[in-house]
Amino acid sequence: MHSKTIMAVALAAALLIGCGVDEQAIHENVSRIQSIGEKEGGSEEEILFLLDRLENGNAEERTGAAWALGRSGGQDAVEALSRAAQKDSDTYVRVNAIKALTRFSPEAVRDVLVQQLAADEEEIQVEALKALGAERYVSEYHAVGAMCQSESAAIRSIAADTLVRMGNAEALTYLGPMTSDPDKEVRNIVAFALGKLGDDTTIALLAPMLQDEEWEVRANAALALGRIGHPSARPALEGVLEDGSNQVRFAAQKALKTIG
Repeated sequence: MHSKTIMAVALAAALLIGCGVDEQAIHENVSRIQSIGEKEGGSEEEILFLLDRLENGNAEERTGAAWALGRSGGQDAVEALSRAAQKDSDTYVRVNAIKALTRFSPEAVRDVLVQQLAADEEEIQVEALKALGAERYVSEYHAVGAMCQSESAAIRSIAADTLVRMGNAEALTYLGPMTSDPDKEVRNIVAFALGKLGDDTTIALLAPMLQDEEWEVRANAALALGRIGHPSARPALEGVLEDGSNQVRFAAQKALKTIG
């Protein structure tokens, strides 16, 4: 065999062996990352390993390290996770970093979560909205409310649900206009959300939804009124007992029974 050919074959073999070693090392790293995360509490050396993999690993390692740091890392992990949530090149790494940040104090992560509402990727916006959906972030309801005007129906739906989960009565400022959203799934979510608020003031918003062109929205509005349970909703519910949809009639009957 020609010497140049032999050299080329040897070089190719060396590269393949090198790739095998790298793949094995990555596999071992991923297994170790998972093991640390599952026990929810790592040693100083283990946390340093996770921080290193979050910074220098491949996408699989970085995604796992973000998850594990959320379960095992202390406040020292916040800076690294915040940086990953904002700047990592992989969307799923950023998603896991955002999920991990919710395990830490609101004061430390609030600004990062709000900033991610302006991300280009819808997946990042969705995760940031979900993360903010807790009473401890109630002061950020204006930032969440602004997402109710997103061009994405999915984002508008999640924003509406997030507002309710935040537990702020001011949510009605944003939910009110959404009762006539052009997307029926958004209107469905809004009807359900208004019922979860359980506030008598939402009756005036829900009653017109009993006349929505989509039977699912009318049914959800009826059920929401039943969930609120205020007698003032009775006339509106009685008005749809002859609705053309069996589901709407059943929902109205159920709501009236709940009101008593």
